[in-house]
Amino acid sequence: MTRANTGVLSRSRPRSRSWRAATMLILVGGCGHCQGAPSEVARDHLFFCARYLEAGELEKAEMRCELALEHEPNLPEAFNLLGLIARHRGQDDAAARSYKQAIALRADFPEALSNYGELFMDRREYARACELFQEAIRIDPSFVVARANLGRCLYHEDERAQARKEFLKCLEQDPDQCACRLGLGVLAADARALDEAKEHFTRLTEICPNDATGHYNLCWTFLEKGKCVEAVVACGQALKLDPGHLEARQAIEKAHSCGGARGG
Repeated sequence: MTRANTGVLSRSRPRSRSWRAATMLILVGGCGHCQGAPSEVARDHLFFCARYLEAGELEKAEMRCELALEHEPNLPEAFNLLGLIARHRGQDDAAARSYKQAIALRADFPEALSNYGELFMDRREYARACELFQEAIRIDPSFVVARANLGRCLYHEDERAQARKEFLKCLEQDPDQCACRLGLGVLAADARALDEAKEHFTRLTEICPNDATGHYNLCWTFLEKGKCVEAVVACGQALKLDPGHLEARQAIEKAHSCGGARGG
């Protein structure tokens, strides 16, 4: 059976980038570490760019960002948002150019650094990705998204102890941060600490109930513990949320066939 960490801490799904747009909504409204705040007109365009991006209306979002740049051609927030738009379209080279431009205009721009780092992580260039996440955290130690990304990156660099430290710091800042809870569960599963893994994955299904990832990993953990009835329920929920989840389908078939299913 596929291990719990397969596909979990690797490539991010595009839908997960929507909350980076929400981060930008906060940034547009006011950025404590930024210098040279946008004009009111440019700020309005950035606000609607982020809102349209959040709603998946990419053409409208791009238009608003371009209007912001007409008013202020050297606006790093606009280039960061354009990078996010390009990522949603699968245009990673264009996204890289936008992120680089944003960082060139404002070196202490943690959101752009973290978004650029995600691009490198998706390309499996983990060393460079980790550098960018670390720089984002240096600028803003409270930036929990960058810390979650750093933990994932360190995991892929096989720096498991350091990854665990970052995930734990992340949960100190935000106990309901799904990516960090998932990371700790995967680390526990890798170490065969199945009771701890179960605890993390159970909590993950509570704080992110509409994400199949937690339910699948909980199913995997139940199977490893020989609790087939619970595995069926967990994988069934994963498939309800994501009918195309191949690993969950394989797991539920195994759970149904593991004779003498035990509860508890």
